[in-house]
Amino acid sequence: MFKLNEHRKRIRFQRMLSLRCNRRAKLLLTPQHVKIIENTNSLSLGEKYQLILISLGMKLTTEIYSKINYRFDEKSDTELSEAKDIQVIKEMLASLPFPFYEERYTKLNRLSDRKREFSWFQVSLNSAVAIFVKDYAETFSEFEDGILYGYPNTAIRAFCGLIERRYQPISIARYFLAGVGSKDFWDQEEEYFTAWWNAIGTISPKLQAEGEGQFALWKAEKENTDRP
Repeated sequence: MFKLNEHRKRIRFQRMLSLRCNRRAKLLLTPQHVKIIENTNSLSLGEKYQLILISLGMKLTTEIYSKINYRFDEKSDTELSEAKDIQVIKEMLASLPFPFYEERYTKLNRLSDRKREFSWFQVSLNSAVAIFVKDYAETFSEFEDGILYGYPNTAIRAFCGLIERRYQPISIARYFLAGVGSKDFWDQEEEYFTAWWNAIGTISPKLQAEGEGQFALWKAEKENTDRP
């Protein structure tokens, strides 16, 4: 298959191979690290799951942003992130063994119809992944995104519209961990995400139990909504 921009891709490939940096495939979380993740108020439950999956090498990177609040700055006519929220998250992440960095970009907040300087922290498994994402994210295809975030190849194909999609039924593993699924490989994908869910429970039964409670509430609400 002939490829466009082959020279640019080759330069990126050669640079990544030549880097002298950490390339660990897994990351050991100590009991203290797990307690920090479990008890922090600076992460959503889903973000806590993401960090555990990264430590196990099941994902390579994720974004942390759900607990960042914003205020409107009249001088810049822009919604800016609260400095105290940024600092708290930064200190929490610094107590964990993940490489991370802060990113920002300005976009329209459709709810307020104002500009927002959206802020987030990019957290990765190792230094090579952090450099790769920081320097090349704008060049990534949907396939590269899917691989970095650990999704099954069949789900990536469905997300890209190359094979048929499927969305239901939703299990607890899919509720917290999955995105678009494929019609013909649904069962295999279910096993994949269930393995992720079980791995989370091995690291933190506490967080898994919290998820079970949330999922039970969601199912009950959905059943009430679906009733005629």
